[in-house]
Amino acid sequence: MDMSVDRMLGIFGVLGIVIGVGVAIAMDPKIKNEMVFAIGCFIFSGIALSLTVGIWAFNTEFPAAKRVFIAGPLFVLICISMVEASRWAQGRYYRATAETNKKRKPPDSDSAQPRETGEKTADIPKEPLVRKDEIHGKTDKVEAKPEHHGTTDEALTKLGHAKPKEPAITPGVAIHPEMGFHESTAVFFFTLGENGISASATVAGLRMGQKPFVGFPITVFAKDTDNKIHYRISIWNGMSPVEVTDDEFSLHEPFWDRNFDKTTLEIVDEKQAPVLQVMWKTPTNLVINGIFRLQNGSVVIADSNGWRPMKLGDKIKPLFKYPSRRFQGQYVDQ
Repeated sequence: MDMSVDRMLGIFGVLGIVIGVGVAIAMDPKIKNEMVFAIGCFIFSGIALSLTVGIWAFNTEFPAAKRVFIAGPLFVLICISMVEASRWAQGRYYRATAETNKKRKPPDSDSAQPRETGEKTADIPKEPLVRKDEIHGKTDKVEAKPEHHGTTDEALTKLGHAKPKEPAITPGVAIHPEMGFHESTAVFFFTLGENGISASATVAGLRMGQKPFVGFPITVFAKDTDNKIHYRISIWNGMSPVEVTDDEFSLHEPFWDRNFDKTTLEIVDEKQAPVLQVMWKTPTNLVINGIFRLQNGSVVIADSNGWRPMKLGDKIKPLFKYPSRRFQGQYVDQ
């Protein structure tokens, strides 16, 4: 009897499923090659059955909508079954491997029995060992006096205690390091305008002649008297400059206002429009926004859009509420 290709593929697909299930059940779960063979049988079965459905859909005289309605769910069912069967075989292998490794795990040092020695241990009390400098109070035989704090090994033997042993170190057992994150402050970053011009600085680099932001209204420098990075910001918007040096600012414009907290400083003009904002985004990143006049006479603006030449209508979005005497340290969005 002649058999069509789709029927032969269907038979092979069913046989592959039977063989894969049989191998997965009968295999030694700890042998990886048998697991791979079972997964291969499932994949072969999925491909064969998918080809069977595809050949049937190609040769049948059913209308297109009916072919899609029948073949689509079959393809989805075949693919999901192939994946789940493969995961089942792989899961049996991983579970068996995990159980084997668990059985081979060495016993904890606390449960290990002490080795036999030639010492006499009949009088050793079953108490936790303590350091020599912590032994005080009463013992079973004699009463310890205050001067015995910090006892030597000979005095311990007279008191009826065994010589303390050093704590055992079990090979393969990880020793946890001290926890607690902290940030390195060796390198500082200065940014003119959020997402604008940025430069880094170190004390060693500044002492060797490094000069970030040459020609800009910020000066970054180091002193010989300490191991810190210092900065100075100057802007000329009136008769006297507004200057900020190491988080200390001076404002000589009587009609201007300022507001600040521990990490942010803002200075506004008589119209409460910001002319300078200095913000510590992180302990090592200082961001500076403002309106600056460069040495060549051009006026630039630095804000959340970066650093650029100032145009008519450009403004910096305020951070604090004003007047500061009523809203000290209060942000606009509060």
